[in-house]
Amino acid sequence: MRFYLCACALMLAMATGCAGTKTAAVEMQALEDFEVSYIGGIGEGSDTPTAMPDVTPSDEQAGTAAHQIEVQVLRMSLADARKNFGKRVTEIGAFSIESNPVELKLLRDIPILSAPRVTIYDGQTGVIQITNQISYISGFEFSGEKSTRIADPIVDVLNEGLVLSVKADKRGEGRVHLELELLLSEIAKPIKTQDVKLLGAPMTIQTPVAMNQRLTAKGEFDEDRTLVLAGMIGRDDEVTLLLVKSAAIEIEPAKQQPKDE
Repeated sequence: MRFYLCACALMLAMATGCAGTKTAAVEMQALEDFEVSYIGGIGEGSDTPTAMPDVTPSDEQAGTAAHQIEVQVLRMSLADARKNFGKRVTEIGAFSIESNPVELKLLRDIPILSAPRVTIYDGQTGVIQITNQISYISGFEFSGEKSTRIADPIVDVLNEGLVLSVKADKRGEGRVHLELELLLSEIAKPIKTQDVKLLGAPMTIQTPVAMNQRLTAKGEFDEDRTLVLAGMIGRDDEVTLLLVKSAAIEIEPAKQQPKDE
């Protein structure tokens, strides 16, 4: 009986200790030298395609130095974001964190929406695009004579998702200068509807509403750390974070083929 009581007391102490242990948030260091600007707002869904940045790769002559850019897109509740990254996660800005905690701690517990990679030459621009097309009925088109008119729905398409352009320049050993432009666009769901009457007949059209957020940032940071772009809060108070890692790689120049004599 005494052994049973001791065992129960030990298990209770262990459970209490485990319950009292909290996972410490990752320390985010503000990159004071980074220039960051942000524009966000609600608009008509019809404005979304034109809001997407149209970025094409640079035509500059490629060198032998290149950068492998990996972007991890995380989305979580506001409570989880503060628990894992601290209170500053809702601040618009650029931060850096150690790479190891990101891989060993966070990425095991937090769902990753996407983790694309792009390889660009030094001084060139690359584009990462993760978008989804949404169809909706924007209106009706009538055809036929008055007595036999038919209303055909007009179907338009919207783009929502993420578009990121990134330019990298090597700045000394282990340092990189990044220029980033990010657009995050979300269509409110379900899409709102509006009842109208056309030639006396009741019709229903859809009036999408989009939340667009645009963030630009540029500055230097150490390649052994991970860049965090924070402060983007979307629908249902969900927080979207971008984790950017850059690694310099050397590309051997292409060998010239010998000319025929």
